[in-house]
Formats: sequence, C-alpha cells, structure tokens
Amino acid sequence: MTTDANNDGAASTISTRVEHLVGFHFSAISHLRLSRPLHCEALRLRYTFTPDFIVDPYELDLHEDAYAYELHPHPDLELPVFAASSASTVLTLLISRQTFDRGQRLLDIILPLHARYGKPSYLLNNDEAYEVLRFPQPGATWQCTSPSGTRYEEQFWLNATTPEVAVLVPVGMSHDAEFVELGTVAIVYCTFAYLIWVFTATARHLARQERRDKNE
Repeated sequence: MTTDANNDGAASTISTRVEHLVGFHFSAISHLRLSRPLHCEALRLRYTFTPDFIVDPYELDLHEDAYAYELHPHPDLELPVFAASSASTVLTLLISRQTFDRGQRLLDIILPLHARYGKPSYLLNNDEAYEVLRFPQPGATWQCTSPSGTRYEEQFWLNATTPEVAVLVPVGMSHDAEFVELGTVAIVYCTFAYLIWVFTATARHLARQERRDKNE
C-alpha cells in the first residue's frame, strides 16, 4: 500500500552540490532536511541516471555505513556512451531507521559517480568541447509499519533548495581523430619493435652465457 506523506505539514528539502564540476570523476553530495513520520522506519531514495553516467557498485560499497543500495541494470564500467546500452541506470538507496534514531533530521548522502566518454564534437575552430550532464532529482519514499503490523509506503516530495546541478564532461574533437589514429598505430608498432629487440637481446645474452658455461 502506498500513501502520500506530503500532508504532514513538515516540508522535506534537498540541496545538492558536486565536487569537481569539470571532468570524468566526481561526487554528488546531497543535504537533506527531513521529518520522519511516526511509524516509518526507513527512507528510500530512487535515482534514475542516463547512460552518460556510470554508477560504480564497488565505490558504493565504501559507503555501506550510510546506506544500502540496489542497482539495475549492473553497469558496464568501461564502455563509452555510444557503445553502452541506451537503458537508464536505476539506483535505489535505503537509509535505515538507526540513522534517524540518532536524532539526525539533517542527512548527507554522498554518491561517487563517473561520466562515460562521449561522442566526439564536430564543432569547427574549437580547441575543446564539453558535454553537459545533469544530476537527477531522486524520488523519495518512507517505508512504514502501522500499529496493527501492516507494512506500507508513503511517498513524499523533496523540495530542491539549490539550482539544477550540471557537470561538464570533456569530449574529443572530430578533427583530431586522424592524428589520434596515426599516433595509436605508431605507438603499437614502436611497442612491437621494442619487444622484438628485448626478446632478441635476451636470447643473445642467454646464448653467450651458455657458451661461457660450456667453455668453463
């Protein structure tokens, strides 16, 4: 059963800031001011991220003292955005009653996030380009139990007190692709030649060592 908790007279608010507004690795820190209903034990926050974001479960595990989580689908951590699935990533956080029993009406949620490599920009006469990623607003639900033992949920609205948070992610330039490809090929060939030289030098050294051992 789901009810609406917006009528309890106490507004709940959220403000979010992001460390490192430019780049591929950043943390979103959300500051929540909450009013927990009497019979509610846990808070559930549900985020929906576009494929441009990477939600790394291994980094979420580092915050197990603050929340449990569910992540669907499990993300591929390596693919660029144009090769990744078009499906959004749904992250659900569960903050237990113990947190609120400490008297904390104020709650900070830290989410470690990454951005995928984006499509190259085709803008001319530009030395650099960026893609704008917008951090989503979570849906919020209280998990509750009535005095008779019936379990139910109460949805409520988190009023944002800060503007929408945007992150700038650098993207490659299309006119640099030719140089990148040539450079990659050159590096591969140089690495291959170096390995051949190392193998040959090692074989000659071992052969000389074997001849010396026989002469002795």
